[in-house]
Amino acid sequence: MPICDRCGRWFNFIVCPYCGYVPLYADRGMFLRFMEGLLYRERAEEERRVEGDKVVGELIDVAGDTVTIDCGIPRFEEGDVVGYIDGGSIVPLGVVLGGG
Repeated sequence: MPICDRCGRWFNFIVCPYCGYVPLYADRGMFLRFMEGLLYRERAEEERRVEGDKVVGELIDVAGDTVTIDCGIPRFEEGDVVGYIDGGSIVPLGVVLGGG
């Protein structure tokens, strides 16, 4: 738990709730560690969200740069980003032109 450089009180937040001081601006290392943790948590949350959005489908047709995928029931809306899983990574295919 850091001590505020301005007012000397202990605090648990990014901004001292007593005087409004922001130590991240003063300590570059603290700022970089905070940003690294923030990006790590954001990436982990996005991976959890993507995991829940998986849809099993069958490739029906490829015509030029257009792909038709059968998912059984309509799962996509126009504008959704679609990709496929290759090993452990997600490879983007493109954007849905027409759902249903």
